[in-house]
Amino acid sequence: MVRENSILKGYKKTEVGVIPEDWEVRKLGEIALDISSGKSKVKHEQGSYKVYGSTGVIGFNNFYDYQ
Repeated sequence: MVRENSILKGYKKTEVGVIPEDWEVRKLGEIALDISSGKSKVKHEQGSYKVYGSTGVIGFNNFYDYQ
């Protein structure tokens, strides 16, 4: 919350912007247990459902995770 280049009471300026005084700036890796690229993709040569990766269809499976 910034008003005319002054910081409102209860806020502080940080390297990521103005945040509440009782917050702290942390790196995500410091507070997350495990960061990965998503759910592991179980894939097979044949199946009822397509398995997609970042490059498109990468295989098939007989079960789906999301509706």
